[in-house]
Amino acid sequence: MDEVLLVVRLALAAVFLVSSAAKFASLEMSRRAAADLGVPGRAAAIVGTTLPFVELAVAIGLVVTVDGRAAAIAAAALLAAFTALLVANLSRGRHPVCRCFGVLRQTPISRGTVVRNVVLFAAAVLVAIAGGGEDPLDLLGQRPAVESAGAAARMSAALPKGEPAWSIS
Repeated sequence: MDEVLLVVRLALAAVFLVSSAAKFASLEMSRRAAADLGVPGRAAAIVGTTLPFVELAVAIGLVVTVDGRAAAIAAAALLAAFTALLVANLSRGRHPVCRCFGVLRQTPISRGTVVRNVVLFAAAVLVAIAGGGEDPLDLLGQRPAVESAGAAARMSAALPKGEPAWSIS
């Protein structure tokens, strides 16, 4: 089961990473998408500008944290909010272009968009409840390197500043 959870977690991270990168490619398009989906006025500009950063943070959190739960909760919240916007638009008969993956994919929203988001939401909830299985960095053998780098940074911060006593002139 840990392997399945890890795969789900990494798949979610990939979705959020691709979505974020595609929005970074055109922040103007991201802002326009937020407005098209019904986010009002200035809020659309703020959402469209900050969303790629939030998605990137979620993607990173799903990979670099031990169990990914906090990032999965954030992913579920984002997916729930976005799905609510989709359903509200569809219930009004509106089908604005979804720039869900920024410049990579620009298609009108549909029931399929909602289904995709519900599946991703369920995956995020699964990781949030069960945890993300094995730590991806442990799996890749990187956790010791990350911890060593952190320890080295802490030790260097504790060293006295200025000329070292052993300096060769």
